[in-house]
Amino acid sequence: MSSPKIYRPPLVRQLLPWLFVLVFLVTAPLLIFYTSGYRYNLKKGLIERNGTLIIDSTPSGGTLFVDSRPTGERTPITLQNMVPGWHTIRIERPNYSSWQENVLIRSERVTFANHIWLWRISQPRLVWSGRP
Repeated sequence: MSSPKIYRPPLVRQLLPWLFVLVFLVTAPLLIFYTSGYRYNLKKGLIERNGTLIIDSTPSGGTLFVDSRPTGERTPITLQNMVPGWHTIRIERPNYSSWQENVLIRSERVTFANHIWLWRISQPRLVWSGRP
């Protein structure tokens, strides 16, 4: 009598579950670090946690530019996940003077730029002539 044959799945079916486990073990920590605010800084070659920038202006509604690039956002705004380092922040609004400043963003810290006054640009007008 012959012994019964034992079924062996093809090699692809044997390796596929291990491939999924490997992909999970690589991507799960990356996803956790990413959602926790960690990013790879290309300039420094390090993984570091990003900072937060809170911007508020008077009057509100100014258009925000970060490092000379428009963000499409208006003040007041909270920018999370800012890469640590020096950034040039500019706020513009029609008929108002613009505001610009270099701001240092630190990892795991909140940076405030909230005492920003945009002054109206207009022709001077006579308020009082001094005559009765």
